[in-house]
Amino acid sequence: MNKRISIIGVGTGKNQITIAAVNAINNSELIYGAGRMLELCDSYCAGKKHVEEYRAASIHESIRTNDAENIAILVSGDTGFYSATEGIVKELSEYDVDIYPGISSVCSMSAKIGIPWQEMKLISCHGRNGNLVDVVRRNHYTFALLGNNTDELLLELCKKGFGELEIFIGSNLDMDNEKLIHTKVKDMVGTNIDSLSVLVVVNDESDSSTPVGIPTEAFIRGEVPITKEEVRAVLSGKLQVSPDSVCIDVGCGTGSVTIEMALSAYRGKVYAFDKDPEAVRLTKENVKHFHVGNVKVIRGEASELINADIIPEVPDIAFIGGSTGKLESIIDELLELNPDIRIVINAIVIETMSQAVKILEERGMEADITELFVSKSRKVGSSHMMMTQNNIYIIKGERK
Repeated sequence: MNKRISIIGVGTGKNQITIAAVNAINNSELIYGAGRMLELCDSYCAGKKHVEEYRAASIHESIRTNDAENIAILVSGDTGFYSATEGIVKELSEYDVDIYPGISSVCSMSAKIGIPWQEMKLISCHGRNGNLVDVVRRNHYTFALLGNNTDELLLELCKKGFGELEIFIGSNLDMDNEKLIHTKVKDMVGTNIDSLSVLVVVNDESDSSTPVGIPTEAFIRGEVPITKEEVRAVLSGKLQVSPDSVCIDVGCGTGSVTIEMALSAYRGKVYAFDKDPEAVRLTKENVKHFHVGNVKVIRGEASELINADIIPEVPDIAFIGGSTGKLESIIDELLELNPDIRIVINAIVIETMSQAVKILEERGMEADITELFVSKSRKVGSSHMMMTQNNIYIIKGERK
């Protein structure tokens, strides 16, 4: 029997379904969909056999045992925007499948608030670990599908310094109980927002750059050491952080390297370790100051805490700025997580540099050593004098 499957995006409401989609439903003998989808299309499904089911595998099994030739599967919103369509098409690959797009929540919300959706960065935080903070930091307009985690997301935006940003929240779009809210992030924390909602965040000071060698003065400072901007500029070339990198910063200090790695790995993650509570506090302050949402700051001995329970992802890159005499055990823990991890180590004394090279080479890694001298000018009367800073050894370990 030659079955034909129609996957139909029902749009955001009963009045938003397209004429082509209605015709496809009318031509179907059997209709599948979640209860809400069937209810939205009840007037078009009248008198037709329907099954309340949305799971691709279960639909596939049901189709195999049914004699119907023309079958419709209803999915929410648009078939191409975080839709079940992709999974259904893969599951039903043996059949001819037609796809009928619907009016998405993006289109509907954009029209209601008067902001073209071509200007928006589109993400989903519905059942996903979407990094909303960093998307908001990098984009003027951010559109996010929400779920039951809306308050958590808004609170995280506030914690990262985005509480004053303008937002629009649309709940139950194009339905009888539709609700639109226009306010600031901080004013919606702790409120009850329907799970069937979308969010648009406006950031007029968005910045998608990935700066290298951020001026030292830009960081919140204390008595904790900071890696100077010229050193960080060279480190950037050694670390080679990409947008999806998972990074580790051991001995994060003020958090300057953590911040630059986080800005570059905006789709990835940075784990920052330090046993000094003041360093942890300053790093957290700078995380908020630079609006980065992909950093986890951990207090304690890195040699004891670097493990798969703390870092569930496979790390690509590690920077060791301070090891408190436990360099060998830290490197071994890093290699346990990923034998091919790239490790970059800062040293200010020859002995530490020699130790780092020996440990890396004993573990089959190739050690590249750079000695960095930095001189900066200081005004003396009407003249300038060059003042030399302490030289730094940068050791990069990689498996070739």
